[in-house]
Amino acid sequence: MEEYEVDLRDYLRVLWQGKWILLATLVVAVGVAAVVTFRAPDVYRAQASLTIQSPAISGFQLLPARERGGNVSQSDLISDLLSPTLVIEWAKDPAVLAAALADSEPSPGWVASHLQVRTKEELLELSLEGALPPETLRRALAGVVAAVQARGAEELKAALEAALAGIASHRERLARQLAAWEEELTRMKARAAAQRNELLARISQLSQGAGPLDVPPGTEADLASYQLQRELDLLYSRLEAVELELDRLERLGATALPGVGEAYVELVGELAALEAQEAAVASLAQDPPSPVRVVRAPWASEFPVAPNRKMNLAVAGVLGLFCGVLLAFLWHWLKEPGVGAGESGAGGPPGG
Repeated sequence: MEEYEVDLRDYLRVLWQGKWILLATLVVAVGVAAVVTFRAPDVYRAQASLTIQSPAISGFQLLPARERGGNVSQSDLISDLLSPTLVIEWAKDPAVLAAALADSEPSPGWVASHLQVRTKEELLELSLEGALPPETLRRALAGVVAAVQARGAEELKAALEAALAGIASHRERLARQLAAWEEELTRMKARAAAQRNELLARISQLSQGAGPLDVPPGTEADLASYQLQRELDLLYSRLEAVELELDRLERLGATALPGVGEAYVELVGELAALEAQEAAVASLAQDPPSPVRVVRAPWASEFPVAPNRKMNLAVAGVLGLFCGVLLAFLWHWLKEPGVGAGESGAGGPPGG
């Protein structure tokens, strides 16, 4: 068999011979794509941006967590309460959306199935696409935002009420400890006052029973007077100590108790701070704002996002050309079986 080199002109000759097949395939592909893409409804998109932000609580220091013991900071409380994953679940839950979308179209189920949510840094990007008018999509997305915000406010209210219960419980424990110290202080004052009264009564008794002080020295009367004077001096010394103790208890209060000291001052300060926190949290819990804040309000463009008719026609044209080329070569092969593209001319070399 003689060697035969394929020339590009042979392929072009095959394509030229099958030009009507190629053209027909192109026209059919573009026509079908045109019918399909121009009969498809316009798809519009509504978008919104949300973020999770904890509300400011005046005088806030610590709030008890709802689901674990101890205290957590305000930011920790909100992060435990709300997370992007939880907010996304609310946005895709028809039961959550039912109240906000009850009397409007589309239905909560349709919105939940068509809603797309993605996280971008600290933002939640909401996107709703469908073959509906832009204003309808915008209203539906606004309903989603309202439903999520309402659910966030409910969760925050429950968390604040639980925090109030925790603050009240902690405040009661501190108040009981404070009351115990005050009671111990009262008992110590009563004991000291009773000792002072006993000493005063004894001094009064001895003073009334004392005889004349100018007695002859060396006599029995002189010895009795000396002993009486020593006992009175001892009683006055003990009375002075008791008076000083009473004065110390009055001045220092519960801080004078053994083992208390600065702990009493710290407890009083903590109790005052808890009362301020309780008042601030109770005020916020009455009408709590939603931790879900709107960064970008729902909006919808007047221009459709799909279908991209120009792109569809271009892709159909490329595919039509490709299929047309294949069909042209297939037609040539069927027309002249056993003859290659380079052997289509009359002057081609014979087979071996």
